[in-house]
Amino acid sequence: MSRRALVFAAAVTAASLANTARADGPCPDGSAAPDRAFSQATFEDRGWGPRTAQAAKLLSEGDRSVLIAALEEAPGAVVATIACSNNDLFWALLSNVGFLEPATDRLDADLRATSPVVGYAVTEQGFRALPLLLPVLFEGS
Repeated sequence: MSRRALVFAAAVTAASLANTARADGPCPDGSAAPDRAFSQATFEDRGWGPRTAQAAKLLSEGDRSVLIAALEEAPGAVVATIACSNNDLFWALLSNVGFLEPATDRLDADLRATSPVVGYAVTEQGFRALPLLLPVLFEGS
């Protein structure tokens, strides 16, 4: 597929998602948007690991590469994705235990106004833990 075709496909996909998802509302399938904040209960929940491993299996190579690239930046690096996407669901789980934090307010205002985007920033704790955790989660994916 040519670069032009890839760009067009990405634009069509983004436009379709923009018509079906909202960053602050329910997901297109009617389910609730993920909780995108730290949760002490989730942090202490032994079921978090299996849920996170399952969510990691749904990520494409491109999805995985975004977070890996963010880890090559400084703490506080912000990543963005479409609300309710597989990345959003995975990153929300990471934010529930303090590895990421919501950062939609740090994204470009024009982008936020025209797309159902959500942003996350890698925390200090995430910079320490994720380089060890991600290879395990992405193994075999």
